Parts: sequence; C-alpha cells; structure tokens
Amino acid sequence: MGILGSDMTVNAAVDRTSVQPGESVTVKVVVGGQPDAKVQAGRVELACINRYQEKEYQRDSDGDRTERTVTREDTTVPVWQPIPGGPDGPVAFGEHTVTLQFPPDATPTAHEPEGFGSMVRWEVRAILDRHMSLDPDASIEVQVHSLPGQYAHWAASPPVVKSPKVPMGLEQLSTRALRPGDQLTGVLHVNPTESAKGRTVRVQLERRRTDTPDNMEDVNTAMEVELARDVKIEAGQALQYPFQIPLPEGVPPTFQANKSHMHWYLEGIIDRKLRSDFVVEAEVVVFTGPGDPVAAQPAGVPAAAPAAPVGGSQPPVPPPAPANQAPSAQAQPGSFPPDWYPDPWLESRLRYWDGNAWTGHAAD
Repeated sequence: MGILGSDMTVNAAVDRTSVQPGESVTVKVVVGGQPDAKVQAGRVELACINRYQEKEYQRDSDGDRTERTVTREDTTVPVWQPIPGGPDGPVAFGEHTVTLQFPPDATPTAHEPEGFGSMVRWEVRAILDRHMSLDPDASIEVQVHSLPGQYAHWAASPPVVKSPKVPMGLEQLSTRALRPGDQLTGVLHVNPTESAKGRTVRVQLERRRTDTPDNMEDVNTAMEVELARDVKIEAGQALQYPFQIPLPEGVPPTFQANKSHMHWYLEGIIDRKLRSDFVVEAEVVVFTGPGDPVAAQPAGVPAAAPAAPVGGSQPPVPPPAPANQAPSAQAQPGSFPPDWYPDPWLESRLRYWDGNAWTGHAAD
C-alpha cells in the first residue's frame, strides 16, 4: 500500500504478515513519482504502537479542576534501516529490498474484540522524510505471536490464597501456559479451619490489564465454570473439586508494553452471600504462537524453567557455551536448554535463552 504526500511516492509490500519474536520480514519498497527537493531521507522501520488510557486534568476560569479519561498511543521504533540514496538525491527512485528483524522479546499483538480494542499492534513502515512537510509513507500491519516461554517467569509463583480461614489450593494443573482455545484442567482443594457456607464453588479465567501512567486497571472474566452449589464447609473436612475450563478463542495474550501490561489468572472461588468470597488464584500465561504449553508440576507446584529470570532480575551468568553449540536467532522452542549463550544479534556478549525463546536479559 502507498500514500501520496508529495511529488515523490512510496509503496511497500512484505513477504509475511505473521511472525514470532526474533523472526524477520523482507520489505520491498518502491519509490516513484517526481523529484522532490523537500525529501531529505527515507527509511523502513518496525513500529510498535501501544494504545492505553490515562487521566487528563483541566482547570476552568474559576480554577476548578476537572478530570477525564483519555485514550493515547505510545509508539516505539526498535528497528529501522535507511532507504539508499541515489546520484540525484538522498533517496533513490526504483525498487529497494530491506530485511528487518523483530526483537527477541517483541511485545505480542494484543486486541480485545469486545473490549478496549487494539492494545498492541505492529506496523512495517516505509517513510520519506520531507523537511517541515507531510511525510509520504506506506504502512502494513504485521501480527506478532508470543511464545509459551516468553512470560513464563510470571507464572512461576505458587498459587496465592486470599482466605486464610478457608485455605484453598489449585493443584494438578495441566499447564500454566495455554493458547486461546486450549483447555486447562486441575483440582480445586478446600481445607477449611472453620465452618462456613457457600452459594457456589467455581473456577474462572480472568485477565487484568493495567495502563501504567495512572495505574488504571481493567478486569475481565473470560470464562467461568461452576463446580457446586449450596456448599456446607465443615472445619477440618477437606473437599476436592476436579475441573476443566476452556480458554475462549480470540482473547488477547499476556504482554508487557511501555504503557500497559496484561496478566491472566486462574481463580478458585467460593461465593458467599453478603460476605467476602474465599479465593485462591494462580497466574497463567496466554500465548498465541506455536510451541508446547509449559506443564505444571504435580500437587500445585508451578512449572519454572531452570534459572529463569524472576521479578526482573537476571539469572546467574555462567561461562558461555561455545558458539557452535548455541541457539541461533531462528532457533526453535525446546531445541536448547535454558542457559546463557552468545548473543546472536551481537548487541551484548551473552543473552539468556529460556528454553523456548530469547529473552531481553543480556550481559556484557
């Protein structure tokens, strides 16, 4: 597609519109039209657009402050290359071919069809930079799919019990990482220390998006499954509820972007009338690309890649593996064990491979 904005025009096409982090796209750019003295340069770039909400404050003539919620976009350009120049100008007419590689930790495309809409999208852009004027450009949207290990450390913590008087557990979980359309199975355990009554017992999958400028949180229950009704809980009498819950198709994945992030949780809930509910929750990862789900350990112990980064910290740095025994930039999930390896992009001396994908953790 192309957009006319001066005497010169630019059109672009890509060899693929669906990628994984670390993969590349080849862009064919055609510069046409007539020479334009205002054109100073040209470039082809990968742009990540993060759509989010924040609060905006205004004061009227009386000094009273009003507040409203506004939707904004934050754009980052992690990768770009110049369009070559020619003998008659800074941008050569004709066809150019450029290859751009997505970062190994690229934020996945995220969209809520029946909610906020687009949260993260990627575009390939070819741009002619005109001095103090409208820039002609061509843009193509590309879907970036996440891998199962990309945010695996988020789901590496044990389930959190929010009701100490009636401890509950989420055990024998089939996975802590799943795709839209997958099933999650397990057992909800209830081990009460005092007696109580509940209207229903259920499990649910819940997503929580936080827009970080003002920490605005949006919570949405994607699926819930009722396990029992009119439950009498007796102190010292353990209860078990096997369950199976599907993750609907089309839901957005787990992601971390500049201005927002999304987490997913499996919750076990005993709903009580006019009283606070008993709750236990375990974070899970929703991914959209290929790869085997990360299986959970028995008895409710979550899976965790060996030496995986936790809480933003880096794992210990061992001596690097030989380059001929290290994953390449296009390595497939599961092809090498988690470890530090020579950085295939040469941005640092070492980069951490979590067993499924390259991460953003690097060491010099």
